[in-house]
Amino acid sequence: MSTPRRAEHRQSKKLSLISLLTGLVTLVVLLTSSILLVGSYESQKNSLMETTLHLNYSNADRISKTMDSLFRSMRSSLEYSADKLSDVDAMTSKQVYDYLDLMRKSSNFFNSIAVVEANGLIRNVAPARVGTAGRRITSKASLEALALQKPYISSPYMTSNTKRLIVFMSQPIFSSAGKYLGILSGTLYLQENNILSDIFGNSNVDDSGSYYYIVDSNGRLLYHPDKQLLGRMSAATR
Repeated sequence: MSTPRRAEHRQSKKLSLISLLTGLVTLVVLLTSSILLVGSYESQKNSLMETTLHLNYSNADRISKTMDSLFRSMRSSLEYSADKLSDVDAMTSKQVYDYLDLMRKSSNFFNSIAVVEANGLIRNVAPARVGTAGRRITSKASLEALALQKPYISSPYMTSNTKRLIVFMSQPIFSSAGKYLGILSGTLYLQENNILSDIFGNSNVDDSGSYYYIVDSNGRLLYHPDKQLLGRMSAATR
């Protein structure tokens, strides 16, 4: 016959074994749950990264196509107007200015438009407040465009006098007889209002605080929510 002490010892041993098994089962469940949670987190993280990268690529592709389309339109505008100015030598200064001013205001493509003679003299510029009419061109881009006698577009650069970040485009002007008369140039001030800033230069910041910015091939910021950063090198390229 078992004594009460032996029975109590067996009962205690049985309870310890049950507690051990329960603890092991609990540990296994916790480890399994942790592994599943980590796996789920990594899966969602990878899925979110892939989705974000895909959206970034789609936005970059859309922006690229939009910008390409805009520059094609700008080029067509300059080409059409250069053809209309083939008899510029027979036009008065006011007639030329009125045409340039109408061209500038009707499209919002360019911040300023100028007719430069083959000798480098700026014959007319719109708007008149630019104040360069009667002067000779001096920038590397304009001199290169004048010498090239072909359609031209510069990389973004900072002007030496006004310290503006600009893009310079031009189209050669030829007379009906084929004589080279000069160039019709259009200038975009990237830090001021024009069709590009209307599309790409707005705040571009969504509700989550995310935003995009545009850099040129050299890593210089062209469009950014913080306009004070325009023209500087992107942190990603430093």
